[in-house]
Amino acid sequence: MEYKRPAPIEVFASRSTLHGISHMFTYERVYIKRTLWILFFLGSLGVLAMVCVDRVQFYFQYPHVTKLDEVAAALIRFPAVTFCNLNSFRFSRVTRNDLYHAGELLALLNGRYEIRDTHMVEENVLQVLKERADFDNYKPRPFNMREFYDRTGHDIKDMLLSCYFRGGECNAEDFKVIHTEDINTMNDQKECDGVLRQMSWPPQSPDLNPIQMVWGELNCSVKAKGPTSAKHLWEHLRRLPLEAHQENAKNVKTVIQA
Repeated sequence: MEYKRPAPIEVFASRSTLHGISHMFTYERVYIKRTLWILFFLGSLGVLAMVCVDRVQFYFQYPHVTKLDEVAAALIRFPAVTFCNLNSFRFSRVTRNDLYHAGELLALLNGRYEIRDTHMVEENVLQVLKERADFDNYKPRPFNMREFYDRTGHDIKDMLLSCYFRGGECNAEDFKVIHTEDINTMNDQKECDGVLRQMSWPPQSPDLNPIQMVWGELNCSVKAKGPTSAKHLWEHLRRLPLEAHQENAKNVKTVIQA
């Protein structure tokens, strides 16, 4: 049985369209010409590989360009600073009349004026709740939801430690309460120029930790509930287009620059 021998590489090179290969593999005996073509081919292949590797590395660096426009203002208006607390009311301020009218709305009582999920309530809170939810021979008084939130909501006077704007001192009187659908908000009395930052954190611990905020020429210190909530606030601020730095976990000092 006869086997056909494969064609010499010179035949393949002479019929190939790959540039230069026909000069590297030829029947000619001019070795200098073949050597130069081989060197040129390997050099070009090396440059191609180097450029490809460089572009792939550059791609995985995720390059980006940040553009910042700075505008100098002779007079800075008091910015809109909003302190939001997801815990819209304080249980310590809730009265028996509040429970009678809004206990079910507050998810504290059911439709039969009974305490909901008693097994999930802390013992000391459950004891107070039982006393206030005792409606035997109770005569309810009129109830107003706005008055309820004004009385039980978090007071800016309890949160604001210090406030300075343009070298002068500002206080709780410079803020007013705005009732929204889900939260109570303490905002400034001046009109906003479209610059608004909302910071919210759920109170998860009775510990109080100072949060210091500096925005332009406004220096404001407020109280946050617990190191866990401080971390939550810090994570929220990191997602805002502001320059912020965390000093430590328990005493967070955040620098905000407009």
